[in-house]
Amino acid sequence: MRVLAITRILLPKANIPATTALGTVLNNLRPKAFDCKANVVTLDVTPKLYKSFLLSIYKLAKMKS
Repeated sequence: MRVLAITRILLPKANIPATTALGTVLNNLRPKAFDCKANVVTLDVTPKLYKSFLLSIYKLAKMKS
């Protein structure tokens, strides 16, 4: 979150996305990105067929870290 805030200060006209990955890391992290001046919303338009596979990749990455 500090990086987002610092980026906003250094680049006030930049588009800073609050990506869906932020919501995957921690459930409440994506809304907090807007508190740090993120200004672009990314939508999750992944078909349900692939969602379980993609979520398993995130879970596996969490387990490894």
